[in-house]
Amino acid sequence: MTKEPDFAALFEASPYPYLLIAPDLTLIGANPAYLKVTGTTAGAILGRHIFDAFPASPTAPESTNLNEIRTSIENAIATRKPHTSALLRYAVPRQSPEGTIFEERFWSAIHTPVLDKQGKVMFVAQNAIDVTDLYRFDEPTKRYFLKQNLIAVPDITERTRPQLHEAMTRILNAQRTQLQTLFDQAPGFIAVLTGEQHTFEMANDAFYQLVGQRDLIGRAIREALPDVAEQGFERTLDDAYRSGRPIVLRNRKLAVQQEPHGPLSERYVELVFQPIVDADGVVSGILMQGHDVTRAYSASLTLEEKIRQLEQAKARQTMLLRLGDRLRGVADNPEAMMTAANQELATFLNVPRAGYVTFEEHSSKAVVINTFADLSRVPPLPSVVEEPDEYGQSVMNELRAGRTIIVDDIENDPRTAGAAARAHAAIGARASLAVPIRRHGRSVAFMFAHDDTARRWSNDDVELMYQTADRTWEAVERARALLALRDSDRRKDEFLAMLAHELRNPLAPIGAAAELLQLVKLDEHRLRQTSEVIGRQVHHMTGLIDDLLDVSRVTRGLVKLDNMPLDVRDIVSDAM
Repeated sequence: MTKEPDFAALFEASPYPYLLIAPDLTLIGANPAYLKVTGTTAGAILGRHIFDAFPASPTAPESTNLNEIRTSIENAIATRKPHTSALLRYAVPRQSPEGTIFEERFWSAIHTPVLDKQGKVMFVAQNAIDVTDLYRFDEPTKRYFLKQNLIAVPDITERTRPQLHEAMTRILNAQRTQLQTLFDQAPGFIAVLTGEQHTFEMANDAFYQLVGQRDLIGRAIREALPDVAEQGFERTLDDAYRSGRPIVLRNRKLAVQQEPHGPLSERYVELVFQPIVDADGVVSGILMQGHDVTRAYSASLTLEEKIRQLEQAKARQTMLLRLGDRLRGVADNPEAMMTAANQELATFLNVPRAGYVTFEEHSSKAVVINTFADLSRVPPLPSVVEEPDEYGQSVMNELRAGRTIIVDDIENDPRTAGAAARAHAAIGARASLAVPIRRHGRSVAFMFAHDDTARRWSNDDVELMYQTADRTWEAVERARALLALRDSDRRKDEFLAMLAHELRNPLAPIGAAAELLQLVKLDEHRLRQTSEVIGRQVHHMTGLIDDLLDVSRVTRGLVKLDNMPLDVRDIVSDAM
């Protein structure tokens, strides 16, 4: 028959100090080991509230962590699970010749709830191990520090060493838990890797969010994260481990599989590989710390792109302003205007050729009216395209219809393959851009640019060519109108001079006849002759004035011309 163990005797004989606490915090039991370590007796404490039996120091209440003990006991009762206070400060009262004094002590305590068969807490067992010989408390910082002279503590007996080992295990576990909590709460990702194989020892939640919920701890990086290791990170870890110097990576691209068997996710990270050096100066591992900067990196790229666009817009506006200045300087020279526009556009786009072409209204011909060309890169163009080939005709049709022509690579574009590509190669064109110039609903001309290498024409390139073509063509039209007006004024002056001459010619014989009538008395024959002279000249002047009035009516739109077929022989006969 198996004898029932005597748990009371075990309680009394245990070298580990135990205090039994009722749910109302009344002390109901204490073994000899506990009474010895606290320097009290069972009669002095049993039946009393725990904080009456072990009150706070009246002169230094902060030396007694009453709240931490109360919280730990209440937590054990509420959860029905053990709760540990790994390291706490709790002064205990002692009797001396001067009276009661409070002796500073440091404890490692665990409160274990003891349940009845119904699962109700009967009492809480406190196991408190005195670790005063191992720790000191720094009042200014309110922190515990391990004493530095622990090579040998003379009063630690073999009997208490297991207790101190147990206490140290609790403390270390608590510190490790605290460290892991700090790791997990860190805003960036952290991982600790040890040894030459870079084996994961710790990793925080942020690191798992980055690489996915994988089995990391205890595995080398090549085994745990093969997709990451192959991107050069293992080599960087090797370099930091062997050199003992930290390595910093900024805006490093990382393709990581965040879901099992899922696609690679592209992230950008900033990483610090900090070697962990032991007391002998030997590198034992790497602390890898960093941040996922994907959003910031994307934002910086967006900002850089915006800045680039603004700078390009500024450059385009500067080019257009410069072109405007040049156009004003040659306001009466359409040819010089187009030359200036071609030079500015070709220089800005870094192309060897730019020019203007006009359409002949009643034929398929196109006339190159002005070009700028860097003859070191491309040959000159013929001035007239007599009969364009099939591709050329399609280009003309598109431009006449008001559509833009964009060819990035003439050799590889299906529209220009073959003969068209060879024809363009003959004039040094590998890429081309052309925009129509529209007036009154129809295309009157187009501006073009050729590059001698393949290039991708941007929307900004197209828009700049449109603005350049339209502005220049408007200036050309104004210049042509100004020249036409000047020519009209010149012709008018010539006409008036001729008219004055023609009107003066009849006046001379009329004047002579008038003077003759005044000076002498003429006979009937002479009088008839003089009158005929005056009549003929008046008739001539009347005809001139009538013709002048007809011209005026035509120019003012008061006369409508009726077109009808005429016999040329009658016209010649009348003229003769």
